[in-house]
Amino acid sequence: MRKIMCFMLCLSLMFGVVDIANASSTTSSKAIVIIPGIMGSSLRTTSGTTVWVSTNYTMLGLSENGTSIYSLESFDSDHYGAFDIYSTLYTALYSTYHPEYDIIFFDYDFRLNNASAATKLATELSGYNEVFLIAHSMGGLVASKYLANSAANRAKTKAFISIGTPFVGSAKCINVMDNGTLLEFLPENANPFAYKTFVKNLCSCSYAAYQLLPTNKYYTTTGIYPIKVGGTNYSNPMAQLPNANWGKKRMVV
Repeated sequence: MRKIMCFMLCLSLMFGVVDIANASSTTSSKAIVIIPGIMGSSLRTTSGTTVWVSTNYTMLGLSENGTSIYSLESFDSDHYGAFDIYSTLYTALYSTYHPEYDIIFFDYDFRLNNASAATKLATELSGYNEVFLIAHSMGGLVASKYLANSAANRAKTKAFISIGTPFVGSAKCINVMDNGTLLEFLPENANPFAYKTFVKNLCSCSYAAYQLLPTNKYYTTTGIYPIKVGGTNYSNPMAQLPNANWGKKRMVV
């Protein structure tokens, strides 16, 4: 709840800069798009069995080349995302700006390459002439790739608001990769130890997880040397991370 309150506070401050209700528009083909972070979308099998979030979470497994072991797809049943994380945000936007704007919750497979999600986003927004992107955490990386992909995407985007996006990487991600600590996303009735082990194994094969790791720019921007995680000093991360037991043959720089 505290994270949601902080999220909404940041959002309200941002909207103080960009007045969506009074933004100029030449058509009615307009949308406000919520792009969630990692694990923020719901996933199911193509036959309709919910995998994330449910006790079937082990079906999220990936092969070592980063492809899904099971045939899964993202879906949006209520516009609130996994764990209803974005319910407050979606409800507030809908009550304020609909029907002038379509309020879209963009679901995507958060395990895969963010470039794939950006391509899917472009397809979903192809019918709109004016969009406002509100991206949380890793969703900001998806939005950035969407904007970088074409001048047309940039032209129709009237504002891009990112909240908590690790544009140069996240040191916390190292901890998740090392030991699977991600207990704020614990499925109901899941065994904490088994879940941590699963998360660690999942991240070791996930493109998106590697795309969240600190980059060279992280260290030059923050000036933080070294990062210490689990007793290990990552004083030379670009050399050390690929040699971690989960990094061999999987490092995405």
